[in-house]
Amino acid sequence: MVIGPKRMFNGLYPILQWCFLIGALVIIPFYFAKRYLPKYFRFANPVLIIGMSSWAPYNLSYITPGFYLSIIFMYFIRRRYLACGEKYNYVLSSLRVSP
Repeated sequence: MVIGPKRMFNGLYPILQWCFLIGALVIIPFYFAKRYLPKYFRFANPVLIIGMSSWAPYNLSYITPGFYLSIIFMYFIRRRYLACGEKYNYVLSSLRVSP
């Protein structure tokens, strides 16, 4: 059996057809906010903000240590010890903790 667009959008996942429209419309307020209020929305990204909501029901102990290490290595070591940060950043970024 083949899953075509008719079965996909009308049968299995009917809400999916609206997600494309919602995704296109969410960009508009962020565009105007970045254009007219760049001081407050400089780093605002709708993909990251909405994408982080997928982690909501999970245990954040998988993400939190990596977040702390990334702050240490991307901010403090990069600013104070540039040579060390350049040497070991690639190696540390390749490490991945599997749940």
